[in-house]
Amino acid sequence: MYSWCAAWPAWGYTAHTMKALPTLNPEVCPVCGKANLCAMELAKTTGEPQGPCWCTQVNFSAEALSRIPAGARGLACLCADCAVAGRDVLQAE
Repeated sequence: MYSWCAAWPAWGYTAHTMKALPTLNPEVCPVCGKANLCAMELAKTTGEPQGPCWCTQVNFSAEALSRIPAGARGLACLCADCAVAGRDVLQAE
């Protein structure tokens, strides 16, 4: 759902051209839509402490990170499959 702004017609928008923005789920990979198994998000959701997240054990390549849509950057993690696709992740030393 969206709210109406009086300036939208001046910008070329109408109620018929505006679309509702999808809700971002931080537990879902923003690239493929599968569960990202983020331990940090699970701890927030359940209130239960979790072990270290899998993502803290790897270094992500710039290419892997560039596939995250701009609106999801810093808000939702890649899943392990998307992170390693095409050798995009190097094991942390």
